[in-house]
Amino acid sequence: MRTIFSRNTQRQGQGTATEGRTVQRRQNGLRVMALLATVTLSLQALAATAPNLGTTSTYGIVSSTYTNINTAPQTIINGTAAQPAVCYTTAPVTPPLTVVGTTIVPCPPATGADQGLALANLNGQACVSLGAGAVTLDSIVIGANPPGVIPPGCYSSGGAMNITATTTVTLNGAGVYVFRPGGALTTGANSQVILAAGACASDIFWAPVGATTLGANAALSPTPTFSGNILDAAGISIGHFANMTGRALAFGGTVTTDAATITVPTCPAFVAGVIPTLAKAFNPTTISTGNVSTLTITLSNASAAIATLNSALVDTLPANVVVANTPSANTTCGGAGGPIAGAGGATVTVPAGRAITAHGSW
Repeated sequence: MRTIFSRNTQRQGQGTATEGRTVQRRQNGLRVMALLATVTLSLQALAATAPNLGTTSTYGIVSSTYTNINTAPQTIINGTAAQPAVCYTTAPVTPPLTVVGTTIVPCPPATGADQGLALANLNGQACVSLGAGAVTLDSIVIGANPPGVIPPGCYSSGGAMNITATTTVTLNGAGVYVFRPGGALTTGANSQVILAAGACASDIFWAPVGATTLGANAALSPTPTFSGNILDAAGISIGHFANMTGRALAFGGTVTTDAATITVPTCPAFVAGVIPTLAKAFNPTTISTGNVSTLTITLSNASAAIATLNSALVDTLPANVVVANTPSANTTCGGAGGPIAGAGGATVTVPAGRAITAHGSW
């Protein structure tokens, strides 16, 4: 798709704009610079990449010692039929009530090797530091998001990462999420980690230095209360009635469950796209004072995924150029909200939320 701003831009003298890449034209012998606005798109997560989980990818639990507390209703592990779902060396006294998939005793050495390689990959990625010490994820503010709403990316802390009891952390947007606490990972009772706007549990990785403890819930939840793959040889404890979509990978350590549900993610892994390109042109390129020119701005999306403006695109006109008395601004892009171009103004705005189709343009 293509966005055409029939802005009928009106020149009132001469001037030169000051920002960005330029499209040049001349009027009355003077050069005028028309600028390209910058746009931030919720298309890809450049800050984090997903490691290859290898042979651990089918497992809900990998552990040396597996402990299942006998509390009704008992633990359920939802893997894939005929694929390895649980492995351990030391078996629980009370096995899970249900295991979809096979149980392997002991864990194959390859699971330990693959967990180690994946963890090394996660630890080698550049992360945004959330704090030098312990941090509380439900109060963290990333960019313009509300507290506890976290976009894709790699995040670390010098100490533990915690989630306060009864609060919610929302992972918002398609992409890869990596969390690397410098200490333990602890979620409070009845807290939740939920997914929104295309986030997928397959693409979420928790790699704490210390042990992981997922808090208990007051009641059995039919929907996930925690999401993501935990890689933690220091041990993983999944509390009473916790409902986790992800993997508890603790080769060399202990996994403890208490009437929990673990479901191995089935959503497809995120594939990073290509940043859309922006072009801009005036027609005609040369006009006299008081005449009009039509500005066309085109965003092209070469990715196989839809790209969406997560902030407004604001284009500033050159000095002494204003929007015509009859702006005639229009767009062919998807989403709600038309372009904003007020007569006599110096900017044209495309609101956030407009979309570019995969392999398309507007």
